[in-house]
Amino acid sequence: MKQHDKRYYIKKLDDIFSKYIRLKYAKAGICECYTCGKRNKWQNMQCGHFFSRRYYATRWDENNVRVQCVSCNVFHEGEKIIFTQKLFKEIGAEKMQLLGIKKNNIVNVGIFELKTLITLYENKMKIK
Repeated sequence: MKQHDKRYYIKKLDDIFSKYIRLKYAKAGICECYTCGKRNKWQNMQCGHFFSRRYYATRWDENNVRVQCVSCNVFHEGEKIIFTQKLFKEIGAEKMQLLGIKKNNIVNVGIFELKTLITLYENKMKIK
């Protein structure tokens, strides 16, 4: 059996988590961009992060992500002002503050934890 390195599992988790988020917010296979309202098939949308994916503590936190179109997420750098305003209104000041604190936690995610999260989000998609 082939052994995979940590990067392999991070990529796999990123892919599965992104798919889960897009499906979670899809209605009849269509998602709406959190920041501009553009509608498209879930496969053509992206998983936009409030705090960058470089922060492992919030990278796979469902409060930190919403569906975004490619234009908003990539070409307009996440539309941070709109994203912030909408997320604040949606989850409230306390959860926003907790996300801000959490992002600064130093997290060393191991292969076991990555595999566990992969299984968690695969199972969540089966339930959806």
